[in-house]
Amino acid sequence: ATRVAILDFENISGIAKYDGLGKAMSSMLISDIEANVSPKRLQLVERAQIQKVLKEQDFQASGSVNKNTAVQAGKILGVNYLLVGDVYILNDQLIINARLTNTETGDIVFSKKQEGKTVAWLTLKTNIAKDLALSLSQPFTEPTIPDKEVSVATITTFGNAVTAKDSGNVQMAETLTTILLDFSPDFK
Repeated sequence: ATRVAILDFENISGIAKYDGLGKAMSSMLISDIEANVSPKRLQLVERAQIQKVLKEQDFQASGSVNKNTAVQAGKILGVNYLLVGDVYILNDQLIINARLTNTETGDIVFSKKQEGKTVAWLTLKTNIAKDLALSLSQPFTEPTIPDKEVSVATITTFGNAVTAKDSGNVQMAETLTTILLDFSPDFK
């Protein structure tokens, strides 16, 4: 199986309230790909495992991954490919950039930019997941739950819940998840 690590996307908008959106993006991409691509053909490294290994190795994962750092991270994580990217939000517009790097050569083998309304976050994310799978010659089944429009507050709350969980604050993550499901019960 092809092994891929999806690093947290970087918020490059400069607006602090969107800082958790990069973690939300990587988490959602992992879920999308795991649900719609055969795990026998494509294996993803869990976000928590990525963070743990990179922290142990004192590797600074950021949006500035270059050929050398991609090869280094690939060796540390034991993966064939590394997906990095960024999110940018201004007013009601969202831009997502994703780049897949071959960890043996450091070459970018796939690059995708998605732009649209922020409420179309889920659709833009699914488009990246589909194109990523296809770039690795992996069939992507259509999601059983169609993507719906989602408010910025929903995505921001989800991102904050992921950030809280990553920092070890499970209680805050659970509280934020409860709040999220209260005002957006369809969000899965």
